[in-house]
Amino acid sequence: MRDELMAAPPRLPAQVIGTGAPVIAIHVIGPTIAAALGDGRVWWADPADLAAKLVEPSTAHDGALLSAAVSPDGKALLSGGDDGRLVRSGPGEDPVELAKIPRKWISAVVTDPAGGNTVFAAGKEARVLGRDGREKAVFADHPSTIADLALDAKGKRLAVAHYGGASIWWTELAKQEPKRLTWKSSHLMIRFDPTGRYLVTATQENEIHGWRLADNQDMRMSGYQTKPRTMAFSPDGKKLGTGGSDTVVVWDLTGKGPMGKAPQELGDYCEVPVTAVAFHPTLSIVAAGHADGSAKLLSFGSDRAIPLDSPGAGMVTALTFSKDGRQLHAGTEDGGLASYMIAN
Repeated sequence: MRDELMAAPPRLPAQVIGTGAPVIAIHVIGPTIAAALGDGRVWWADPADLAAKLVEPSTAHDGALLSAAVSPDGKALLSGGDDGRLVRSGPGEDPVELAKIPRKWISAVVTDPAGGNTVFAAGKEARVLGRDGREKAVFADHPSTIADLALDAKGKRLAVAHYGGASIWWTELAKQEPKRLTWKSSHLMIRFDPTGRYLVTATQENEIHGWRLADNQDMRMSGYQTKPRTMAFSPDGKKLGTGGSDTVVVWDLTGKGPMGKAPQELGDYCEVPVTAVAFHPTLSIVAAGHADGSAKLLSFGSDRAIPLDSPGAGMVTALTFSKDGRQLHAGTEDGGLASYMIAN
């Protein structure tokens, strides 16, 4: 399939529509895609025909939508807003409020399909809801407002990004002391790698910072032109792809990790920062979106890049492959929503 893809036409066409608001995230839910929009709406679409309105967009928040994740049962979208509400939205269903924290922004939401937990950030607190929707724990011991959350692949550990580093909590323990990982910076985005060996953050200082969790060894990945807005792990956990430069900067996580190794750079230098990255679920292919609305497919086994029809005129803010890898969905800051068929 990779050879067929890299032998594709010079430019991959797309279905493109305008949603009227910045696309915060795109998730595949059953046969539909859900685009979480910055104006508080959730836009439901048929990826085979974006122009055919599947259902009317649902208004989940009275204000800005800030974060989104697929519900643990895989049937709905959970979103957090600046109205302090965590909301469940399904196609053709009225949004349902799951939690409300007055005067707080719900800045991050993560879910665990296996364990059924949902975790959301409100101010300095990370709150854990069980499968039944009841609150199981509140983790409040953080030095600043939470910037982002991450769960490991098993859903057992919760990582919290904040000023000065990260904190790690066990999701099933209501009372505990967190594991502290310190590095002087404002940490804005956080991810566990799929194997659970590494934890990485994107920082305000135009760098990626990481920790090898077995011994808490710091890993500093610097040299970015701008603040990295995106990072993604390959499905096997061996590579970390990041934005922040005009190429996709890929760090090797095999062996003892990236320290002492020069990163691989995918794509031609174009003087436009990469703002969204997504790995194909089964192939050695990466999708990259740029600040000028351009997007492309890149291969680890070839120097060729396949440009994609632009999903919009604004910065690419979201890239998501379908689970089978046959479709790619993209969203932009100016409300563009696009779907690409990348294989038959």
